[in-house]
Order: sequence, then C-alpha cells, then structure tokens
Amino acid sequence: MAEPSGRTMADTTPVNGGSSVNGGSSVNDPLSFHAISCNSNTDREALLSFKSQVTDPKNALSGWSIHSNHCTWYGVTCSKVGNRVQSLNLPGLFLSGKLSPHLSNLTFLHSLDLSGNTFHGQIPKHFSHLSLLNVIHLSNNNLSGTIPSQLGYLHRLQSLDFSVNNLTGQIPPSFANLSSLENLSLARNHLEGEIPTELGNLRNLSSLQISENHFSGKFPTSIFNMSSLFFDCLRNSTKLQELRIHENHLTGELPKSFANLSSNLQHLCVADNFFIGTIPQGMKKFQNLISLSFEKNYFTGELPSEIEALNNLQQLVIHSNRLSGDIPDIFGNLTNLFNLAMGINQLSGRIHQSIGQCKSLNYLDLRLNRLGGTIPDEIFQLSSLRTLNLAGNSLQGPLPPRVGTMKQLENLYISDNQMSGNIPVEIEGCLSLKSLTMARNRFNGSIPTTIGNLSSLETLDLSLNSLTGAIPESLGQLESIQKLNLSFNHLEGKIPTKGLFTDLTKFDLRGNNQLCSLSKEIIQNLGVLPCVVGKKKRKILLPTILAIVGAAALFISVADRRLIEDYEYSTQSSNSDDHSSGLDSNTHWLHKAEECIADVIRVGLSCTVDQPKERWNMRKALSKLQATKHSMLSF
Repeated sequence: MAEPSGRTMADTTPVNGGSSVNGGSSVNDPLSFHAISCNSNTDREALLSFKSQVTDPKNALSGWSIHSNHCTWYGVTCSKVGNRVQSLNLPGLFLSGKLSPHLSNLTFLHSLDLSGNTFHGQIPKHFSHLSLLNVIHLSNNNLSGTIPSQLGYLHRLQSLDFSVNNLTGQIPPSFANLSSLENLSLARNHLEGEIPTELGNLRNLSSLQISENHFSGKFPTSIFNMSSLFFDCLRNSTKLQELRIHENHLTGELPKSFANLSSNLQHLCVADNFFIGTIPQGMKKFQNLISLSFEKNYFTGELPSEIEALNNLQQLVIHSNRLSGDIPDIFGNLTNLFNLAMGINQLSGRIHQSIGQCKSLNYLDLRLNRLGGTIPDEIFQLSSLRTLNLAGNSLQGPLPPRVGTMKQLENLYISDNQMSGNIPVEIEGCLSLKSLTMARNRFNGSIPTTIGNLSSLETLDLSLNSLTGAIPESLGQLESIQKLNLSFNHLEGKIPTKGLFTDLTKFDLRGNNQLCSLSKEIIQNLGVLPCVVGKKKRKILLPTILAIVGAAALFISVADRRLIEDYEYSTQSSNSDDHSSGLDSNTHWLHKAEECIADVIRVGLSCTVDQPKERWNMRKALSKLQATKHSMLSF
C-alpha cells in the first residue's frame, strides 16, 4: 500500500495549543494523543474558532454562544458521555469563509458535512487528525488547491465527497489506505493526471465518481498501460456498485478485463472521453446494471446482443459514437428501460417492434443513423413516451393515426426522412406536444386544422414537404408558439392575420408562391401578392396588374442588354474549358435577377396601396426603379 508522505512531528501537534503526550503514544500513530489532550472544552473552543472565521447570512449559528452548552448548538451532535462533538453537519446554509484548521481538534468527530456552502481556500491537512471520522462531505463549495495526501490516514472513513469544487492536482495515491471507504466522489473539479491504479485496492468501494475532471492517460495495447491496470485492479473491488469516469480525456480501448468488474455494478458511465475500439464482451455478467452510458466516444463495431440479458437496465445511452450494423433485437427483455439513446451512429436496418415491450420508455433517440423501413405501430403504443427522435434516417411510409393516443408526448422529431402521406388529423390528441418537426419529407395534403388545438406547441416545422391548400386560421391561436415554419411547400390562399401571424419574427412562409395577404405589413415584408376580395376586386385588380406589368416592362427594358450579354457569354463558355465557371456566373446573375424582379414587384405594390398618404408617388417609385437598374447593370 502507498503511504502518505511528508508527515512531520509538527503535523501531530494539536492546533489549539494542546501538548503532546510522550508516554503511551506512538510517533507512527500521531492521532492517539488527541484523545488525551482534547476534551469538551477544546471542542467548544474549536467550534467558536470556526464560527469566528465564517460569514453566516442566515444566522444559523446565532445560537453558538460561549454561555450555552455547545451540544445544543445548531448542527452539533455530542456523545452521551463527556459531551464530545461527534457530528458537525451544516449543509446548504450559504456559509462562507475559510475552513478553520481548529476543526481538527474535534477528535471525537464521526461526521463532518459542510456541503452546499461557499467555503473557499484549501482543505486543511490537519483534518487528518480526525481519526474517528466516517463521513467528510465538502461538496458544492469553492474550495481550491490540492487534496491533502495526509487524508490517507483516515482509515475509518466510509464516505468522502469533494465534488463540485475547484480542486486541482492529482488524486493522492495515499487514498489506497482508505480501506473502509465505500463512497469516493471527486467529480466536477479540475483534477488531472492518470487515475491511480491503487484505487483498485479499496475492496469496500461501492461508488466511484470522478467524472468531469481533466484526467488523461494513454490506452495502448500493452498489458501494462494505465487503463488496463486500472480496470484490472478494480476487479478486487467486489462491492463496487457505481463507476463514473465520464467527461475526462481518457483514451485508448477498454481492456478485456473490463468484464472483470464487480457483478454488483449498478451504474457504469464512461461517457464523453476518447475511447476507441468495440464495446467489450462480457456485459451479460452485470445483471444488476441499472444505467449504462457509453455516449460521446469513438466506439465502433456492433452493439453487443448480450445486452439483452440486462433485464434491470433502465438507461442505455450510447449515442454519438461510430457504431454500425443492424440494431440487434434485444428489447423484448428490457422491459424496465426508461431512456434509450442510440442516435448519431451508423446503425442500419429496421426499427424492431420489440421496442414496444419497453412500456416504461420515456425517451427514445435513434436520430442520425441509417435506419429504413416504416415506424413500427408498437412505438405509438408507448403511453409514457415524452420524446421520440427519429430524425435524419431513411424512414418511409406515413405517420400513423395512432400517434394521437400519445397523451404524454412532448417532442416528436421525424425530419429528414422519406416519409409521405397526409398529416393525421388525430395529431390533436398529443395534448402535451411542445415540438413537432416534420421538415424535409414527402408529406402531402392539407395541414390539419386540428393542429391549432395543441395549446402547448412551441415549435412547428413542416417545411420542405409537398403540403397544399390554405394555411388554417386555427394556427393563429397557438399561444405558446415561438417558431412556425411552413416554407417551401405548395400552400395557397390568404395568409391568416390574427394571433401569431401578427408577429413576422415567428413564422416563415417562403417558397409558397400562391399565398396572398390582406395585411399591408405582410405584403411589404414578405413580397406576397395582395388578395383580391369583395367589391374592390375590379377596382384593385386592374391598377395592380398595370403597375406590376409596367414596372416589370421597365425593368426588362433596362436589363435586356445584360441578358443578351450574359447569354452570349454562357454560350461561348459552353465551348471552352471554362464551361462550369460560365454556368456558375450565369447562376449568380440569375439569383441577382430574382432579387431585382422582387424589388420591381414591391414598387408596383407600393403604388397601389389604398390609403393615399401611404401610396408611393411617382418620384419615389422612379428613384427605386433606377436604383434597381443600377444594381442590376453593375453586377
């Protein structure tokens, strides 16, 4: 075992001025004299010293007075005999200041919990004097500096939690001496270096959380590399139930000895590292596994079918890797599955009907793979499902009407597939729906008016399909909507003017050339034609047509020279090696021409506004047309 280094006689002296006792005390056990030199009075003094260095915004320590019994103070528990302090638990009180080294005089202390405050500075090395300590929780503070190696002397320590601080340096190898340790949490700090293989000697360890640090280490094929040694030694931790090493900089392959981890393992997370290679075999051994997280690495190969044996599994998260091959039909036995995330891989084949057996499924993510076929009806029978993300595959067929039975569904993402058919009117049954994205498919028919009943809807994206008909007026009553995208379909008729359609920032209707509007603001900003309605039809239609045709004729008269020149250039380019560049130039010019034509149409529309005060005069119209001409000829 590794022993703490740097231990001196000065480290063994009571901080509060107590004298050491030579008779009967051992230099090798510097903690023994504390039981003799410290008493209830030194406990009181230690607590008052601690209070004097603390800012207490909630006045939780206001009752800590020299005139009262310290065993009655808030957060303090004493022994029945001798009034010795056994626990100091002050979590979540927003206390601030530095940790007083005088706390090390509380030599009967079993539990120290100062988590959820704003203490800063370093962890005092004198805490190693607390030989009876079982629990030390300092998480969620602003502590910095390195972890004192002297803490390796706390042989009775069962739970150490320093997570969510600003600690730096390495995990002390002396932690291998914490033979009683069951829980070790150092997550969300700035620790670095290699993970000490000595941690594998902690046979009672049941939870190891060292995620979100800066640990590193190569994982070569050599049997003596750090990762292999680390996982090899952890097989000695037969009680290990939780292993979290995510969000570090660990690299290489997971060794075969990975399968030697404790069969009692319940939570395994190696996510957000740089692991490569395949997911190790032997997973079926972990029958008690509840969560398995391999996401955000570079794993390749197929998903092991033996995962089917993990019938207690609630979370299977393997998204953002490079896994390939067909998804194995493993879900019939995973009836407790709550979260299934396999998106952003290269998985192929069909979605298995057996997913419908996962009745507790809340989150299903298969996005950005190579899945084909239709969506199994069984998925739409998952009454607990809140998020269904199948976007970015090659799925075909319609969206089944059964989708309307999913009362809990909040997010439905099926964009970027090859799905077709009508949008089912039964979609109104998804009363909890917040996001509905069906863009870039082949859906046709009209937009169901029933979508307007989805009062919780925040995002609706039906763009780049083949939808026809009018925009339902009911969409205007979607009070929660933040973004409506109906662009690039074949919609026609009048654009609604109420509700969300009064805010141009909330909707996108581009690419629907048959739309018109009665709203002056929409006409001017979206460039759509005005709708012709009522008795004004004859009065409005003729001047509108004349204005637009006249403006277009004027535009053609000033632009025909450029058209001819560009045609000649394109023709010449087709007979030369620069054919592609000529076409490219022509394409750019055509885009410019479209913009100029749109400007001309806007001029015509602005000249036909009903209110004389708002109607453009000829001077303004001519000025705009001349500017358009200049823009065209200078391109």
